[in-house]
Amino acid sequence: MGMREEERLGQRQNKHDENWNARFKELLSYRSEHGGDCNVPQRQVKLGPWVASQRTAYKAGTLAQDRIDRLDSIGFKWEQKKASVGMREEDKLGQRQNKHDENWNARFKELLSYRSEHGDCDISCSQGKLGRWVSKQRERYRAGSLAQDRIERLNSIGFSWVMARGGSKVPWETRFHELVQYKAKHGDCDISTKKGKLGKWVDKQRAVYKAGSLAQDRIDRLEGIGFRWTLHGVKEEAWATRFHELVQYKAEHGDCCVSRKRKLGLWVDRQRVVYKAGSLAQDRIDRLSGIGFDWAPPRGSSRIDSKVVPWETRLNELVQYKLNHGDCDVPRSWGQLGIWVNAQRNKYKKDNLSQDRIDRLNGIGFDWTPPMGRPRKRKAPPSTRKKSLSRKERLPSPSTNVNSLSVGDGARGAEPGEERESSIPKIRSQSCDRERR
Repeated sequence: MGMREEERLGQRQNKHDENWNARFKELLSYRSEHGGDCNVPQRQVKLGPWVASQRTAYKAGTLAQDRIDRLDSIGFKWEQKKASVGMREEDKLGQRQNKHDENWNARFKELLSYRSEHGDCDISCSQGKLGRWVSKQRERYRAGSLAQDRIERLNSIGFSWVMARGGSKVPWETRFHELVQYKAKHGDCDISTKKGKLGKWVDKQRAVYKAGSLAQDRIDRLEGIGFRWTLHGVKEEAWATRFHELVQYKAEHGDCCVSRKRKLGLWVDRQRVVYKAGSLAQDRIDRLSGIGFDWAPPRGSSRIDSKVVPWETRLNELVQYKLNHGDCDVPRSWGQLGIWVNAQRNKYKKDNLSQDRIDRLNGIGFDWTPPMGRPRKRKAPPSTRKKSLSRKERLPSPSTNVNSLSVGDGARGAEPGEERESSIPKIRSQSCDRERR
């Protein structure tokens, strides 16, 4: 990604300060050589025009106070002495420069008035002399021929160097309401500049704020919705973009298990790696946990298809399987349903399966410990296993009946004439038979 606009503005500001300090040092040397005089002639390359530009900015009231103080401290004269005999060539050049500076300053003041009335500097070139002047500044800026002090002054009022395409401008109020809606949907105002016009508008608010040119009522309204003036660099913006993609993915598929074949899946996997290494920032952990992110997905359960089958669908498939085969012991060779069944057991062992899903699987007689070898011998359900008290509390009572559930709940009622049986009593009777033997 390229450098952010505010960083580029900061670099230009630093460069301008360096140039100003360099010229000031040259003026000190000139003063020491000419007996304390700071009246540098215009013909002296760079230093002469610079001295004239300081006087012009001072008269226009746009010269920074700290620079006025530094020039006053060395006896700088704000009014240049007039030549007693004729008008010298450098004086003619100086007059032209001064006239040009006066015209520029006059237009700049008009632009300030326009901005205070409309909230921005995006005036069309068809809007008279001021519009043509604004267009001319952009042309010179692109050509690299606009003086640095003028670039700085225009930046300080939030001047946009690229005019938005299209004839009509969207009011500030409209964009603000769009941002409010964006936050309601995504939880924050950290919209990427790649996200169209709203993203560019958000970036512009930050730039104008940093330049000290954003109106206080707009600052208050933006802060009122939790607007952040500084993002933690480009990486933070990229992370926020991926997070929003994950939120949308979960809304569509019900979980955060994204295939590694997708860029989002690789990003999800990276969050788990960084989390396990203890290097993931706490605010990111909180945001991911807040959407139900699974930090340790069981092996074999990661999706290899871009098409994701909901948990509910797989449960109904398992109900049909049991009706046909008499149990839930789907072999892994059976395909996606077998893989899904194995994943539920792994999640249960790692205590990563929600209580609701445990109850629904118990309700259809799901065996948490698959039979080993052939012929199949059903082992005791989770209620007979040595588990902690919290695990035991999750299991159903012996009265739980698979046929008491509807297909929508993961089971189907018994057909007329069929015997209603509980899977748990069956297992207990088997254990009693073993004891009798």
